This record gives sequence, C-alpha cells and structure tokens, in this order.
Amino acid sequence: MSPPLSIVIFLLSAYHTGSIALAASVNNTSESFFKLCPPTRCSNSGPIIRYPFRLNTQPTFCGREGYQLSCSANNTVFPLRFSGDYYVREIYYPNNWISLTEIPKNSPNCPIQSLLSFNRSGSILEEPGQNLAIASCPQGVVEPEGLFSPIDCLSDGSDGNGSLVYAMDRSDRMDKLPSQCIISKYVRFAHVLDVEVPLERLLREGEIIENYRIDYECLVCERDGHYCGFNSTSNETMCSTPKARKSSNVALIVGALQVFFN
Repeated sequence: MSPPLSIVIFLLSAYHTGSIALAASVNNTSESFFKLCPPTRCSNSGPIIRYPFRLNTQPTFCGREGYQLSCSANNTVFPLRFSGDYYVREIYYPNNWISLTEIPKNSPNCPIQSLLSFNRSGSILEEPGQNLAIASCPQGVVEPEGLFSPIDCLSDGSDGNGSLVYAMDRSDRMDKLPSQCIISKYVRFAHVLDVEVPLERLLREGEIIENYRIDYECLVCERDGHYCGFNSTSNETMCSTPKARKSSNVALIVGALQVFFN
C-alpha cells in the first residue's frame, strides 16, 4: 500500500529544509567560496587551477598571494621574479608539488640551462635540500658510476680535445669523481619523493618539479580527497566536502521512503 501523499511531501520537505540548514550552519562560507572561485584551467589538457592557486582573471581572494597563474595560448604560466615565466605542466595538490618547464625561446636547445639558471628566491617554492654537481672532465676520462651522460649543449668536445660536462647527484660519494674532473657549479633542486622522475629526465627535458608552501591543515584536507579553500572572515583555510554530506542525506530519505512503500 502506498503511503499518503502528505507523508511523501513531508519527507521531501524535511530533506530540503535540513539540507539548507546544514549548508547554512556548516558550509555556507565554503559553498560561497567555491561558487565564486571554481576550479578552472587554461585548456582541456592543462592543469586544474584552484586554491591556493588562482588565475589572474579571478578575484584575489580565490588564491594566496604569490600563487597567481595566467593563460597564454592555452598554456598555464607561472611567473618567477628572478627567473622569468615558466609553463606549468602539472599541479599535484595532495602532495603540494608543481611541475614547470621553461618557456621556449630563440636560443640553442639546452634544457638543463633552465635548471642551472633557476632562481626560486622570493617565491612560493620551498628551498630544496638536494644538490646537483656539474662537473667538467677532459675527454678520454673513464666515466665513473654516478655520472650522467655528457651534457652535449654544455660540452666543448667537438674537436676531440675539449672538455665534457657531466651532472652528478651530490648525495653520491664525490671521491668517485676522477681527479682530472673539476666541479664547476652546484645546483639546488627538489627531490619530490612521490614523483618518479629520474635525473636523466630533468636533464633531458628541463622539467623542474618543486614543492610549494602550503598550510598543514590544507595539505591534510587535500590528502583526504577534499578541496581546500579560504575563509576571508576568519582568515583561515577551510575544507569542503559538500558531496559527501549531500549523498548521506539522500540515502537517508531514500531509505525512509522505502520503509513506507514496502
């Protein structure tokens, strides 16, 4: 026997009223923030842009200071004060890292130059603790273990008598380096543990993967599968889980209706 129409209307009304009350009491600020600052991107294949980042066309409260990105010919652009603009390949919010590549210029193709000249000072990027050693060795020196293949664009070995430039992870024992080799420069770079990017790839493609600064509470929120946002009233970060709450309410109403209809 079907329940009276009045009961069905009452249950649906209760669900609607309860949802509104819950949103108002728990997530009003959160919902307002994500309506005004929805996730966006520069192209269908580009990285999703959301808090703590924002597009320069979005209101300033949509992101943190220094996290402004822009679009250029469907590319996502991240500015560095002392290194210029970089393309953004990917942003991985649960582990707060960003993948950057130098914007192509009318210069010889030498991807590692972007790493050698990279300057993160005054930016949102964390200072890494790992060093890459750039070594210059005479031709004919036996390559020791730990040295990566000669960097052609930095080497001067075209006549067979010049030097070859290698890269070496400074965490390796430096005494393995032949005495004829000279360390010309140390470059600091990030070692992001959850990213399987070998050093060869960094050297070959000039891809720079860096950790950006983020509040711990925001990081926990992202790792739990939610979106972090910002409450301008309390000046605090917040965590949004609207779908989970709505789903549980729907399940409750459906269950109640099944009881009446059975």
